[in-house]
Amino acid sequence: IGLDTSITSNRFEWPVVSLKRAEAARARAIAQLAEPQLMLSITAADTSRSLLTTSIGMEVSDQALQSTTLDFVNMALTRQLQVERNAKTYEYLLAFLNGDPDMGQDALVQVKAKDFDDTITSDGVITKKALVAWLVSDYYVRQIDWLVTDLDVAMAIEDALATTNTNQHVPGALVPQFSIVNRMLSNLKMFIVEPGKGWPANTIMGFMSSQAIHRVRNTAAAYSAVEQFVMRRSTQLRIDSAEIAYRQFDDAFSVLSLTV
Repeated sequence: IGLDTSITSNRFEWPVVSLKRAEAARARAIAQLAEPQLMLSITAADTSRSLLTTSIGMEVSDQALQSTTLDFVNMALTRQLQVERNAKTYEYLLAFLNGDPDMGQDALVQVKAKDFDDTITSDGVITKKALVAWLVSDYYVRQIDWLVTDLDVAMAIEDALATTNTNQHVPGALVPQFSIVNRMLSNLKMFIVEPGKGWPANTIMGFMSSQAIHRVRNTAAAYSAVEQFVMRRSTQLRIDSAEIAYRQFDDAFSVLSLTV
């Protein structure tokens, strides 16, 4: 999450910002009383967005409470939260990739691995050259530090990078060592999508985590309550929440296709 915002309403105005203008702008000489060159403007979208409230609950009979500890109830709630957040994560990731009509966002444009390495002639193949060339492309706009893909592509990446590093310094050897000073690459975190979750084959989505995702939460919708039903001889628990997540800057994303 690059930006986490809390609001107290079920609607919010979506700010519209482009990184391209800010990065293309250069400071320039200026005359007295002249206004500076404008590098960036932020406006609100024409339409506001709505946050739907979701709710989950549980009911326990009085008889069950007599033999059920609070630790057991807490374990059940924790497990439900894990499953819920995992499912929500997949929904968000697919929406980032394929677009979200509710947020007015189209699918991300894809580039092909073979465009970075012309030796690639088969689907599902990635080479070290293609991977590195893709990661450093437009590095002045974004520095990718997260990858999202499936297990097959993750294994293909591992195979492509499973080469011996021969640039090791040997004491006394007359071999210069190189250190890249312009920040082009960083260590990567990888999220591997489970099979059957709808992730398209031969697809890698990379993004710069500090700029890519904006999550909005409605704190006024956060609600929990416990009620005892005497006639039913049971106790019910309810938990409400409301949030959305969307692509904050499209420029912070890049999608690589391994389809020729």
